[in-house]
Amino acid sequence: MVNLAGFGQVMEARHRHVRLLRRSTRAADAFEVAQAVTAAWWWQTWPREHVWPARLQSVDSDGLDQDAWRVVARELVTYPETVALATLLAGDDFRRRVVAEAQGHVPFRLADLPTLLTAVAGCVRRPWYVEQLAQETSGPSSRGRTSACGHGAGQTLWARRCGRWLRLTVSALW
Repeated sequence: MVNLAGFGQVMEARHRHVRLLRRSTRAADAFEVAQAVTAAWWWQTWPREHVWPARLQSVDSDGLDQDAWRVVARELVTYPETVALATLLAGDDFRRRVVAEAQGHVPFRLADLPTLLTAVAGCVRRPWYVEQLAQETSGPSSRGRTSACGHGAGQTLWARRCGRWLRLTVSALW
């Protein structure tokens, strides 16, 4: 069991997460996407990432092998950024701005969506993510561009396009 007394960021994220779940119908889906994205970022070897390694070091591994501990502690260590990203993704204004910038098309590269990159980098408090993520061209969106707009019963065309496009685009952040 991990004592969270010294983890103010994690506790504050927990309060923000609860508020998000209460006020947004998209919160659960947004959190699921954000969790997948931060899990993928966790395994990157970005030299400018200092927050997560420091947070990981501050958690007592209780004698576990460090490689095993890195796997076990991931959700705790990335939780504040996961909640911040989920909050961003659940926002209607953000979705509209990014969809407008994309002009209804799934981009080839994340660099084609500076609004997305800037907002993501800002919400996780890592300005260098703009440059880092702009270099990304792999991931689900690069393989799934042609299926960006599905047809689901009971959904408006815009909601289908926006929802599926957003998932594919955010998935590319991996």
